[in-house]
Amino acid sequence: MRCRCLVLNRPIEAVDEPLASYVYEWPLGGDNTAVALGDASLFNHDDRPNADWKTDVQNEMMVFHALRDLEPDEEVFIDYGEAYWERHLACTSNALVKAST
Repeated sequence: MRCRCLVLNRPIEAVDEPLASYVYEWPLGGDNTAVALGDASLFNHDDRPNADWKTDVQNEMMVFHALRDLEPDEEVFIDYGEAYWERHLACTSNALVKAST
């Protein structure tokens, strides 16, 4: 599956919540971010994903592919990566601190 992207041309640290929870590295492994359009923005995380993705920088698209045969109507899962969880935990901690003061 190929999905168009809105390339933000800014690092994740410059993207505010809640949008920061939905951006991807752009290009994959790079310093910028992009928002995937269409179904790609709905993929959930799993430690054992059934899909993976790569960037098509020239066409500003993300290309998703199955890691195994999928059943009809099976949910597609990707691995968000450690950096996502580190950012998410930091944002959640900051929000809790603000709420308690």
